[in-house]
Amino acid sequence: MMPVRVEITEVGTRDGLQSEAEFVPTVHKISLIEALIAAGLKRVEATSFVSPRAVPQLADAAEVVAAVRGKGATIAALVPNAKGAERAIAAGVDEMMVFISASESHSQTNLNTDIAHALRAVEPVADLAARAGILDHAIFISFDHTVLKTLKDHVPAARTEGILHARHVDLVGLARAAWLDSVSVEHGMVRPEDGMALHDAGIAVRHHFQRPATYDLYAKAGLDFMDGMVEWLASGVIDTISGDDVTWLADLARKAGKHPA
Repeated sequence: MMPVRVEITEVGTRDGLQSEAEFVPTVHKISLIEALIAAGLKRVEATSFVSPRAVPQLADAAEVVAAVRGKGATIAALVPNAKGAERAIAAGVDEMMVFISASESHSQTNLNTDIAHALRAVEPVADLAARAGILDHAIFISFDHTVLKTLKDHVPAARTEGILHARHVDLVGLARAAWLDSVSVEHGMVRPEDGMALHDAGIAVRHHFQRPATYDLYAKAGLDFMDGMVEWLASGVIDTISGDDVTWLADLARKAGKHPA
């Protein structure tokens, strides 16, 4: 079977702990991440370098990263702006993530700024990442292809992935217009000829799968969304698969003749 790489990212140490009502002691955070690495995880979204005033639960971001870096896993962190990026780089992160909202209301709620300012804030973050040698590890994903196109205008070296909600008449034209490096699709949004045309244009295809129980429900209603998926994966129509059920995804890869490693 053809070997393929499976990457599992643990996000609970950032997305989960930031939502806790009480501050989790730094030593417990470090112990949790060390245990995850010991269990075999190779990529951990450890924390966020946001303002401690905004998210006091992650005020110890630098201490956490400094304690767990270099222990066998890629340590990633969320950064909201250049100041956060500077702190993250100083702490020794391997990867940085930047969020850009697709709506003005969400941008104001999450980042306390509008989309235009959020986009302009990405450029200095990308410059810092480039100087630190970690820009190649960044990928920007959004539902809003206009936002991604604008991001490319600001940071031409950035890798972008557009999430699709429907099958388009000219999928390649859409991806090219937005300067996308890859597209993310779900069932019914792409056909084999679309995937091959995207590949010819140098654009990769990621297929995101919902939980297996969802497909079981569809099947009971007479809708087989899994029909052809194994063949598409085996033939290279789909480059990357993602989802929440790792065991199910690994089994799907094996059926396609690809050995998860």
